[in-house]
Amino acid sequence: MPELPEVESTCRNVARWTTGRRVVALEVKDPSVLRTGDPASVAGAEVGPVQRRAKLCLIPLGRSCLVVHLRMTGKLVRSEAGRRMPRLRLRLDDGTAVAFEDVRRLGQAWLVPAHALASFLSEHAPAPEPWPMPRDGAWLAAALAGKRGPVKPALMDGRRVAGIGNIGASEACWRARVAPDRPVPGLRDADWSALMSGVRAWIDDTLAAEVGEEIVYVQHGGPNPFKVYGRAGEPCPRCRSRLVRTVQSGRATFLCTRCQQ
Repeated sequence: MPELPEVESTCRNVARWTTGRRVVALEVKDPSVLRTGDPASVAGAEVGPVQRRAKLCLIPLGRSCLVVHLRMTGKLVRSEAGRRMPRLRLRLDDGTAVAFEDVRRLGQAWLVPAHALASFLSEHAPAPEPWPMPRDGAWLAAALAGKRGPVKPALMDGRRVAGIGNIGASEACWRARVAPDRPVPGLRDADWSALMSGVRAWIDDTLAAEVGEEIVYVQHGGPNPFKVYGRAGEPCPRCRSRLVRTVQSGRATFLCTRCQQ
């Protein structure tokens, strides 16, 4: 499932392909994918600077913005002959076509008027960003204040902090040497600082590893760029003990029981 680094990589790719071009057509191949807006209204619009907000891709198209949520298996790719049928395709004046492919058809897209974008984002992506702006342990502690359960599911609360999913929470806890089942109220200042550093390191390292034009998710057979996620039974990169897999809140958690306390 795409988390903050994958969505950021996707947005960087789309920006490189599209910024400054003009729209020939926004083609909707699957009527269920576009929740709001008229595709015909963006013909001729210039594509503005593409941005990410939480797990959303924002593609400005003149007086509107195409907002794409990739969900579990979605990806934005340069469309080529022979690829599977996209749910949505943006065709540009230089011949480029950007396709929204989505095997499980869980992703969504919206055409939002530019004047209504801030209101849309406040509803669909209300949590503050942990990256790239400077954040410290005090910021993370304040964001998760009042949470009573284990720290790993708390980090995944998209209403508190944007973009951290199951992979990122496991990676951050390992980097911080914090056991994922530690209760939030028992964390110390040093733990919060280590966790915030762990979140940033996970994002930076994943962005450095995922530099291709198409994200291939590790859950679906792609290469594994992570330190512990998906590596049960392998040696811990830090202490060489065997990594283990447990389940928290119905989601797989990967950790080193020796390193993480």
